[in-house]
Amino acid sequence: MLTLTAMMSLSASFAQQPVYLFPEFEPSTIRFINRTTAEVKVNFDALGQGFYYYDGATMMELLNRDLIKDITVGDRTFIFKDGLFCEVFERESGRVLVNWKFKKVNVGSKGALGATTQAKVDVLNGSSEYINEIWQQKNDNTYIITVGDTDYSVKRLKDLYRAFPTVAGQLKAFVRENKLEMTSAEQAFRVIDYLRSIL
Repeated sequence: MLTLTAMMSLSASFAQQPVYLFPEFEPSTIRFINRTTAEVKVNFDALGQGFYYYDGATMMELLNRDLIKDITVGDRTFIFKDGLFCEVFERESGRVLVNWKFKKVNVGSKGALGATTQAKVDVLNGSSEYINEIWQQKNDNTYIITVGDTDYSVKRLKDLYRAFPTVAGQLKAFVRENKLEMTSAEQAFRVIDYLRSIL
């Protein structure tokens, strides 16, 4: 059995507070391409794009990603593809890989009576600890789909329209009629399933 420490190394300091995919560090099985395995509790940082685990009280990051065959967390499977950790979804229309990614977007400042405003707001209570900026998490997932022998990485509807111009009109009509976006995985799956059905 390959020792886990040979495949993992200390994480650098987080540039931003991590946004974990799972509420807790979950038991997992990591399979490597040399047919060895490791069992450890992991979590995926959807902001920093790394798998992390604790070795005692020390947080470690899973490195040497090209040597990983897959990571199983409960009934969910992740692979490393095109430089991204992706969750594998087997759908009736075919396989979809999802790279879960969130980004923090500044939506304004807390103004009078807690209302959000785009204007700069000065805090007059004298506390330097009071933070009046408002941030939201925004979905920035990448979806990798295979059509024929070609992989397509898409984030937005425009990516699909450009990649499949011969059916872009039909796809746009379907999206408009069903009020869909790529802002959630559920909506993205509906769009991708429909796309595959008309190709």
